[in-house]
Amino acid sequence: MTRATTSALALALTLGTVPALAEQHMPETAAQGFCQAGFELADLDNDGNLDRDEVAEMQRREFAALDADEDGTVLKSEYSDCRMQAAQQNEAYNPRTPDSFADMDIDDDGRVTAAEYRAATTTRIEQVTGDMTPDDYPLFVFLPEGAESAGMGADELAARARLLFVRLDDNRDEVLTEEEYVDTAVVDTDISRTLSRDFETLDEDASGGISSEEYAKWGEVRTYEALDQAEAWGVEADTMADSQDPEASDGDARSAAAAEVGAPVVFYRFEQPF
Repeated sequence: MTRATTSALALALTLGTVPALAEQHMPETAAQGFCQAGFELADLDNDGNLDRDEVAEMQRREFAALDADEDGTVLKSEYSDCRMQAAQQNEAYNPRTPDSFADMDIDDDGRVTAAEYRAATTTRIEQVTGDMTPDDYPLFVFLPEGAESAGMGADELAARARLLFVRLDDNRDEVLTEEEYVDTAVVDTDISRTLSRDFETLDEDASGGISSEEYAKWGEVRTYEALDQAEAWGVEADTMADSQDPEASDGDARSAAAAEVGAPVVFYRFEQPF
């Protein structure tokens, strides 16, 4: 890929470039629920960012879906049972080709990293309002059999893009080879090891269960990580630049003010576990 194309991708990663698409597409998660769909929509004002209130509400809805017995703690079995439902869905069809893989391979090294896939997702979300049609969505998002693709907003497209990346990444190394991207049929997938790892991350105190406080905290952590990644990729806005705490050490998270503004939706979704 040329330097000009790389620059164009970097330019696309500005907070204002993710368009307010058609009115937010809600039926998918409303009908299926978090466990079956694999995500909850959060960007309800369609501004391309997930702010603190939106993230908190999304975390609340996700936790309620995970906590099957409603006792306030998500056990490993509850977490796995819920998250496996999305992994057991087959994709509608696979139009992926070596050419579409090459389009995402920014550094031409024959591999597509999660960051490169995220950049391509941002660009393609912009194209939804241009020359891309719902028939093109499976190039970068997971569409299960029977899914309704018309009217998806940026948040849903970003969430489905992360789902597809995880499903295609057969060896779970956060890198796609051409073979994984083109030849992998997204069918019922055993992601038990991935889910076990994610559960242990969420269960911060190693108690064997995830509390609502632990789950809510993870939403905040993902916001800060997404903000850091956005800054590293050249996403700039006055609200982000001005919110850096001058007293903070290099290892500290971005300030709470930046989280209030929100993380760009694509960056947030790519900080999520499966």
